[in-house]
Amino acid sequence: MAIALPELGVSAERLSPADAFTRLAAPFGEAARRLGSHVADVTIAGVRIRFEFAGEAMRDRLLPALIGNGSAEALGEPPIGESHIVVRVWDCVSAGLAPELPWRAEDLGPRGEIAAATSGSIRTAFTVGSSALSMLDLERGLGFFRARDAQALPWYERAAPFRTLLHWILESRGCRFVHAAAVATAHGGALLAGRGGSGKSTTAMLCVESGFSYAGDDYAGVTLDGAPAAHALFTTAKLSASSLAWLPSIASAVRVPPHADEKGVAMIGERFPGQIAPSFPLRAVIVPRVTGGTSRIERIGGGAALRALAPTTVLQLPGSGAAAFAHLADLVRRLPAWSLDLGDDRAAIPGLVAHAIEESR
Repeated sequence: MAIALPELGVSAERLSPADAFTRLAAPFGEAARRLGSHVADVTIAGVRIRFEFAGEAMRDRLLPALIGNGSAEALGEPPIGESHIVVRVWDCVSAGLAPELPWRAEDLGPRGEIAAATSGSIRTAFTVGSSALSMLDLERGLGFFRARDAQALPWYERAAPFRTLLHWILESRGCRFVHAAAVATAHGGALLAGRGGSGKSTTAMLCVESGFSYAGDDYAGVTLDGAPAAHALFTTAKLSASSLAWLPSIASAVRVPPHADEKGVAMIGERFPGQIAPSFPLRAVIVPRVTGGTSRIERIGGGAALRALAPTTVLQLPGSGAAAFAHLADLVRRLPAWSLDLGDDRAAIPGLVAHAIEESR
C-alpha cells in the first residue's frame, strides 16, 4: 500500500541526485532570511560539524541533545586541515515554505532511503514519522535536514537528532553507529547491547548514578582503527515510565515525559555534565536482560554478543548492511562478551558492570 504523505506526489519529476540536492537545499536561504540564522559547532569522533539553523524552533528542539554543542562564535573556525561538514536545518511551517518532494511514496525504501536520489557522494532518506528529509553530499561536505513542522517533531527526533545524517558522515570517516548504550569506569568502557526492553538504558542510567562516564543509552559511535573505542553521539536517554521508577535522580532531567508506549527523553548532559565522555576505549560487550531475582554476570561467546548487536544496528539505519555487519563481527572478535541478568537488587548492577570491565582489561 502506498504511503499517503502530502510531501510525496502521485507523479514525480525525475531529477538526478545532484539536481535534486541543489533544488531541495536551496530553500534554506529563504528560510534563514525570514527567520534569522543561528550557528553551532559540534565535534564527534574527531569530525567537526557546523550546524546552521534557520530560526530558533529547530535549534531549540534538536541542538541540546548533541554531544559537545557550542556556539560557532565562541569556538571559531576549525583549524586548517580539520574535518568540517556543514549541515543546514529548517522546517517548512515556521518559514512558510511548501514541503513538496520530487518523488513518489513507492520510491521510499524500508529504512527511508530514496535510491533514486542516492548515487556517488549523495545520500538521501525521508523519515515518515517526522516528515523529515535528510540529504548529504559527501564530496561537497554539505548536508541538510528539512522537517515539515518543528512543533510536530516526535520525541525520538529530539532524543537522537540528525541520526541519519550523522550515520552517513561518521561512516565515511570510519566511525559506525552501533545500537547500544556505552558507559565507562576509569579502566575503560563497555557497550550494553540488546533489543528495546532488554534493560540497556536502565543499566546505563544506574551506572551513571554510580559515577560512570556516559556516551549514550541507545546509540554510540564505534571505531576499530587501533583499539576499539566508543564515541558519544547524543547526551540524552530514552526511558520508559517503568525505568524512571527505578531512577529517581533522573526525574529532574526529563524534558519529554513518557506517554503510553512512547518513551520519555531525559537530558543527561544537563543533569550529569561532568560524566559525558566524548570517547573512551572499549573493554567489553555486555548483554543485559531483565530476569528478576538476583543480578549476576557471566562470560558468553562472541556469537551471542553479535546476535544482540547486529539485527537492530543493521536494520535501523539507511545504507547499513554487509559492511556494518562486518564491523560488528570484528568488534565482538576483539572484545570479551558478558551476559548480565538484571535482578531486583538494582544497587548491585553497576558493580557487576565494573567487574566485567575490570576482568576484560
